[in-house]
Amino acid sequence: MAKLAGKGSQLKANAAALTLKCHVCLQVFICTRGGDLAGEAAARAVARADAEALHLRLLERQQRREALKDRLMEDARRAKREQLLRIEAVAKARARQRGLASLAVDPDILALSSRFSRLDDVVGQQLLSAARSADAAAAKLGPTIDSYRVGGGVGITPPASVYGAQPQPPQQQPQSPPQQQPQSQPQQQQQQQQKQQQGWAPSAAVAAANGAAARREQQRVPVPGAAPASDSVQRQQQAWERKREQERQTYWEQQQRADAELRAEREREWSEYYWRLQQGQQQQQQQQQQQQQQQQQQQQQQQQQQQQSAYGGYGSYGELSSRGMYRQTRRKPWWQLW
Repeated sequence: MAKLAGKGSQLKANAAALTLKCHVCLQVFICTRGGDLAGEAAARAVARADAEALHLRLLERQQRREALKDRLMEDARRAKREQLLRIEAVAKARARQRGLASLAVDPDILALSSRFSRLDDVVGQQLLSAARSADAAAAKLGPTIDSYRVGGGVGITPPASVYGAQPQPPQQQPQSPPQQQPQSQPQQQQQQQQKQQQGWAPSAAVAAANGAAARREQQRVPVPGAAPASDSVQRQQQAWERKREQERQTYWEQQQRADAELRAEREREWSEYYWRLQQGQQQQQQQQQQQQQQQQQQQQQQQQQQQQSAYGGYGSYGELSSRGMYRQTRRKPWWQLW
């Protein structure tokens, strides 16, 4: 019993020592592992900080790039708007220089006049009001410096305020240069008839423009109470009419040339179409002839095959008889066949 009690106490002591060693080892392991975990956490924190800094740097760079792109696009849009404004200003200036005279020969205006019948009347009223206002202004101002020829000792008529109620007339009245008189309406109609007889007729739009011009000429009446137009105004009006007639004639020639080119192109297209049609018909006829020949050949081959099958692979009865296949002998009775 004493021995057993001593062995039991010894086992308890061994167990206690082993437990103490296990606790010590566990504490050491926890301390070392804790240090490793702390180092890994610090490394992860540093890596996370670096990643966040890189992300912020990339985000800032992307924002700068987008801002630069927006600024460049805005500059391009502004430059385009300025260019369009400049083009519009130039177009308006050119239209203002051409004036209302270009409205009578402008193809767009002619197309609109064909759609809106009162457009010519509106343009005629505008031109008539402009002419009346010009005549009235010239009558109020009196003779201008353009009314007289420069040089030759010819003076300018001063206003009434210089010489009193009655102005002094100039010493010598200038002779206006010979101007080409505008043709009357019967002469224009006769020229148009001659052109039509020669095979050169204006289009419907040009005819409408001519009618509008004739109506405006008929509607033009002198303003009551206004002085006659001066020589400069008459010269300007005649020059404007000559320019308008020249533009109308140029437009007629362009229309005639365009019609001739279109007619030639259509004739060329029709000739090419007819040539292709003839070529197609010829090819179709050739194909039909080839098909007929093939059908005839097939029929002949079929007839030959039928004849050969009927005569045992030989062409005809004559061929068989010539070879002696069918001998002309008397038929024996049936009882003598064995």
